[in-house]
Amino acid sequence: MPGHTYAVSKLQAEQHLLSLTNRKTDLIIIRLPQVYSAGSPSIKRFPQLASVVEGENTTHFVHREDAVQAILMLENSDYAPGIYNVADDKPLTVQDAATIINKALENIDMTTPQGTVNIPPMLRRIMQATLVLDTNKVTRLGFSLKYPSLELGVYHDT
Repeated sequence: MPGHTYAVSKLQAEQHLLSLTNRKTDLIIIRLPQVYSAGSPSIKRFPQLASVVEGENTTHFVHREDAVQAILMLENSDYAPGIYNVADDKPLTVQDAATIINKALENIDMTTPQGTVNIPPMLRRIMQATLVLDTNKVTRLGFSLKYPSLELGVYHDT
């Protein structure tokens, strides 16, 4: 079981949903990392938030278009119930992700007007957590990413 409170709450919710299902009910759980598009507020703020954490932990991202396509594929098919992870092909360190995003957004200012970043404790813990997802299950079903990396997806605002 994961040690981060946020992750634990997600896992507990999944376990509760799974306990409610029976043979007549198919449940598909789709796990997504940070969903982004080039213009999303969360991706614009990511380099700023990353500047206040160590940033050596790794994390996945998934472009908004890829997340939607995975949900539609799984929802509109007769795939086996279960848990499916959907994420880009390669997790990055938080600092590497911030560098890629900063470059794509044309070197945005990584500080607040006051010169410091105020990050709530829960968000700081999320930024410091490692999130690496095994996407083999959804890939075996034939799902492929339009944007397999943050480097490719962050330039495409849809």
